Amino acid sequence: MSKKIIQQQQRLLNLIQLLLILLLLFLHLLQLLQLFQLLLLLRLLRLLLQLLLQLLLQLLLLLLLLLQLLLLLLVLLILLLLLLLLLLLLLLLLLLLLLLPILLLLLLLLLLLLLLLLLLLLLLPLLLQQLLLLLLAGYADTLITDGTSIPDNNKSHAREVSSSAFCIYVMFCFQTRNIVWSIKGIVLRIAE
Repeated sequence: MSKKIIQQQQRLLNLIQLLLILLLLFLHLLQLLQLFQLLLLLRLLRLLLQLLLQLLLQLLLLLLLLLQLLLLLLVLLILLLLLLLLLLLLLLLLLLLLLLPILLLLLLLLLLLLLLLLLLLLLLPLLLQQLLLLLLAGYADTLITDGTSIPDNNKSHAREVSSSAFCIYVMFCFQTRNIVWSIKGIVLRIAE
């Protein structure tokens, strides 16, 4: 009986040892799996990093392309602005060429108006003097012609007025070179 018990105990021990060995193997396998998973994760991370780098490179390339496009657009805009400026200059030149005769005519008209104004300003005192003398001469003419019809008691006063009017009248006649008027005044004075 004791031998059987011992044998059974040994078998149990062997079984336990075997189970322990199996358990250890399983644990090793788990460790190997974990290592393999780690390796896989590392590879995945490496791939992800490569993809990220590629994406970054592509983004940089896109940015460079965008910058080139922007530069091209700026150059095109500058060229368009220059063309517009050239067109505006050409239009201005054409307008000046078209309006040049009209501008010259306007300048000539302005010069003629200025000359006329200067002539008027120069002749204005002479014209005013002639007008004043003409009015005085008309007044003197009426006094001289009306002096003969004055009564005898007022003859002295009429002669003084007519003599002063006669002087104004003769001065006007000689100044305007109107000999007929001056002769008429002298004849009327003698007749008086």
